[in-house]
Amino acid sequence: MSWSRFIVPTAKQVRRTVTREQTVPAEQALERTDSKTTPAKPAESVRRFMASRHEPLARLRKAVREVEKQPPAPRRTEQAQRLLTEVNSLERPAGPQAELAKLRQRLEAVIAPPPPETTLTAGRQDAGGVTVEETVLDGRTRKVDIDGSFGVVVGDDNRQDNHFHYEVADSPVSLPELLTATPALERALANLIEDPGNARAARTMKDLLEQQADKLLSGKGAITTTSEPKRARLTGVLGPGGEVVVTRSKGVVVGRGNVQKNHFHYRVEKPQALLARALAQNAGALKRIAEVYGKPGTRDADRDLGAMLAKLITAKPQVNQVIGSAPVKSVRNATGVTLGARNLRTDTVHPRLRYKLGVTVRAEGRQQ
Repeated sequence: MSWSRFIVPTAKQVRRTVTREQTVPAEQALERTDSKTTPAKPAESVRRFMASRHEPLARLRKAVREVEKQPPAPRRTEQAQRLLTEVNSLERPAGPQAELAKLRQRLEAVIAPPPPETTLTAGRQDAGGVTVEETVLDGRTRKVDIDGSFGVVVGDDNRQDNHFHYEVADSPVSLPELLTATPALERALANLIEDPGNARAARTMKDLLEQQADKLLSGKGAITTTSEPKRARLTGVLGPGGEVVVTRSKGVVVGRGNVQKNHFHYRVEKPQALLARALAQNAGALKRIAEVYGKPGTRDADRDLGAMLAKLITAKPQVNQVIGSAPVKSVRNATGVTLGARNLRTDTVHPRLRYKLGVTVRAEGRQQ
């Protein structure tokens, strides 16, 4: 009798063998095949099916763009609603969900656009020019009071053109009188003459001149006006649950798509204030004055300095734009007011001198 001996592999060995068979890279398997063999191409019907999946999305993209270009109208809203229904009807396999969501959002904006921002602008004038303050009203504003103002526009899509005509009174402008108006100005001038390049002395001089300009313009007679439109009172609606009240104002326009042109005429009774304001904003002019005053007076030097100072006064006033950060609820004594959405406002200053403005540089008896 013969015996045969068999070796039975263990379970661990079996698993190891199977593992090696499952982890053969695909590249190695392809190397064993014939290099001339090429993968099979998809059938024509499959390609047509894949292309048909993107046709509705491309058509919708084009349709949404066309609707967005149209002006606001009931027909535009109806078209957007039909397109939105079609977008919502598309199932997940019909296109990328992120792009469908963007199309849905654009159509919803056409159907129910966000409310326009209500903007309030108000101009305030002095001898130095006009400052226009602009503030966007938020949802917390429930009432706006406009009182004692000139030229008021309430509504959307309006235009307001404001022209500020400034005339300077024919009064003598004396530089020595201005620079020696107070003891503090005299001391600051002496320090600047001693060292025209002293930045600290120039800064002190500028601050004192700014205070002097405010003092000269603080009186009621400093600036006079000839603008006299009729006074009016208006009560209207400002958005949902809001109210606007205009009282004691002159030149009021209410509605949409209007054009208002205002001409405001002012007369600066104290041109000395214009010179003070100009010098407070021009360090170079202060240095030039200190240099001229530090030398014996000559007719040519004084004439050139006087001509330069006259140009500084003629260059005023200006228009300054200020964007407000705090919510404004009331406007008092403003010149040119707009309240609404998408209003266009322009402000232009027209300085006018009826005479050849001259500035006396030195006191009598000081010129050589």
